[in-house]
Amino acid sequence: MKALLCYTIIFGTNPLTQIVHGRKLSYLDPGGLTRRTASFRIRDIHPSHYGRIFPIDTSEGINVGLIGSLAIHTMLFLDYMDISLDA
Repeated sequence: MKALLCYTIIFGTNPLTQIVHGRKLSYLDPGGLTRRTASFRIRDIHPSHYGRIFPIDTSEGINVGLIGSLAIHTMLFLDYMDISLDA
C-alpha cells in the first residue's frame, strides 16, 4: 500500500510521467488475453510493429511483451479522426 501511495504522489507531481503513462499499450483484456494464457508468439515483436511500438520499453516478469509503449511519432486513427500523440 505504501508503494502505491508513493507512486500516486510522484504521478501527480511529475508531468513527464503523465505523458509516459498516456502512451502505454496493453494486450491484456478482461474478456481476452491473460498473463498466463499469452504465448511467446503473442509476446514477440512482429515486423509490422517497428516504428509504431517502442520495443525496448516493456514490462519485466510475467508481463513481458504484454505491456509496452508507443513509438515517438506514432499516430492513431480512431473513428476517422487523426489523433497525434506527439509529446
